[in-house]
Amino acid sequence: PTTDVPVPQPLEGTLVLLEIARLDVKQQAQLLRWLDQFDDRWQVQVVSTTSEPLFPLVETGAFLADLYYRLNVVRMNLAG
Repeated sequence: PTTDVPVPQPLEGTLVLLEIARLDVKQQAQLLRWLDQFDDRWQVQVVSTTSEPLFPLVETGAFLADLYYRLNVVRMNLAG
């Protein structure tokens, strides 16, 4: 059985991913494959949050570098 999520046509909107650092590597790979299905025709925004720095997880291999760079377009640090 496949674990790929079919993408409906057309897809528009915002996907909010809370605590992205909690995904295991398999889930990260599935998310990356899903995101790779989009091209310039799609109107999809992805907002992800985390309460811990991701780059140290990338360095240890606990977070996929490709997914990190795919999501790390605009960063906002909300300290409070």
